[in-house]
Amino acid sequence: MKIKLDRTMCDGFGACAMHAPATFSLDEWGYVSLVGTGEVVPEHEAEVRRALLDCPVHAIIELADSGDPDAEHEILSSQVGSSYPRELQAAAQAGKRLSAGTGGSSGMTNENPFGV
Repeated sequence: MKIKLDRTMCDGFGACAMHAPATFSLDEWGYVSLVGTGEVVPEHEAEVRRALLDCPVHAIIELADSGDPDAEHEILSSQVGSSYPRELQAAAQAGKRLSAGTGGSSGMTNENPFGV
């Protein structure tokens, strides 16, 4: 597994360093840096994948192995899978927002007073 980090997208939430401290470190302002080159050893893949999925701004990107060392193919976190409820995941994949009355198992609704 190989990853890259877009530091311009990082907002300093720190979930990556919490999940995978061997791969990510935080600076004094709370922004992330990669430890190493982005090559993830097999024993750390699960931790890094969790960090990738939990990054709220998608600053961590998995690079697909195409066999061509010069080619970089990105695998977006939305392609990896998610722990979000099915209603949210389906809406995100369709590029839609949840409308009023589609609360998940909690019964909560997404009320929008602006009708958007």
